[in-house]
Amino acid sequence: MINWVIAGALMAVLLAELVDAWALRQLTLQCLGMRPRSQAELRQIRWYAEGFDHSIAVTSWLFGGSLLLAAVAGACSAHPLVIGACLLLALGAAGERGFSAHLRRRVRSVRPVR
Repeated sequence: MINWVIAGALMAVLLAELVDAWALRQLTLQCLGMRPRSQAELRQIRWYAEGFDHSIAVTSWLFGGSLLLAAVAGACSAHPLVIGACLLLALGAAGERGFSAHLRRRVRSVRPVR
C-alpha cells in the first residue's frame, strides 16, 4: 500500500518537474535569441532573468520534496525501485537547478548592442 501512496506523490512531483522544465525551455528560447538594442529590450531580458530565479526556487522545492519522499519511503520500507525513483527525480531537479543558475548568470551579463 505504501508503494502506491509514495508512487502517487512521486507522480505529482514529476508532473510539477515536467511543467517547470517546459517553462524553463520556453524562457530559454525567448532569452537566448534576443540581442537588446534599447533599454526597453534590456529591461525585458532582465525580466526574463527573474523567471530563472523563480525556476531555481521551484526546483529547490522539488529537490527537497523528492528527498523527503525518499526518506519517507525508506522509513516505511517501500520497494527499492520507488526509493530509487525518488532519488532519481531529486537528481534531475538538482541538475535543472544548476542549469537555471547558469542561464541566469548568462542572461544577466547581457549588454546592449551599440
